[in-house]
Amino acid sequence: MIGITFIHEANPERLRPIEEDGPDALDDLTVVNMEVMNSLDFTVLCGRSVKWNQGEPAVLLEDLVVVRVAPEALDHVLDGRHADLDSDQLADLNRLRTFVMQHGKEHIWEFATF
Repeated sequence: MIGITFIHEANPERLRPIEEDGPDALDDLTVVNMEVMNSLDFTVLCGRSVKWNQGEPAVLLEDLVVVRVAPEALDHVLDGRHADLDSDQLADLNRLRTFVMQHGKEHIWEFATF
């Protein structure tokens, strides 16, 4: 996996199995995978306008993190014009846009490995 994974989950306690099972725990959650974009890409798209992540991580281990994405950041990234992105990056944005349209933006978490 090159890109990051987004999780929709209203109950942060359901994210706890990730601490023990790692990526295998994602099988029991509602997720969308990015093909090429990573956390830094989304942070850069936010610029100084808005902070990408919100609050403390739900899971923080040596090699992975699960942190909530700020709803305002999703608005900023998904509503913005991104002429400098390539077709693979735009496809990732469209995947994320569809995921947010289906599940809402209030309970989106970012799962990233290092």
